Amino acid sequence: MTTSNDTSVADRTASTSNDVAAYVRAASAKAWEVPGLPANVKLRPIHKVGIIGAGTMGNGIAHVFAQNNFSVTLIDVNPSQLQRALATITKNLDRQVAKASITEEQKAATLQNITTQSHIPDGVKNAQLIVEAATENIDLKLDIFRQMDISSPADCILATNTSS
Repeated sequence: MTTSNDTSVADRTASTSNDVAAYVRAASAKAWEVPGLPANVKLRPIHKVGIIGAGTMGNGIAHVFAQNNFSVTLIDVNPSQLQRALATITKNLDRQVAKASITEEQKAATLQNITTQSHIPDGVKNAQLIVEAATENIDLKLDIFRQMDISSPADCILATNTSS
């Protein structure tokens, strides 16, 4: 028996979903606010993204960028890791197709947006944004950043990701 003060699980879930949606909308709007940045600053569009590291984090980041129509170069010094990453992305896209989240055409377009490269300088030379997603080893990350700095365009945005 329920009283007027009781709420069903469905009501609580709907309320939570609404709260989450409201939070995401507010956070998305806030993300564009940069303290001290003049309002007339023109945003530079980004179309070409390099992802260094084809492990769990790197292939997930590549998947999301590619699915959102960015041209992605997935870079890893280990060619077999690149193949595993593409297989994982394909498997994840297949799951999205099975759930009717995307179409076969969207899956194909996403995969078309991804190229692979095992040589960092070649992989980053045309990038507008590079996300380093390598193993949590500071010496490795510093070496990768040196290579990114030397080989990428001067106006390229260099970013890092951590899995820990």
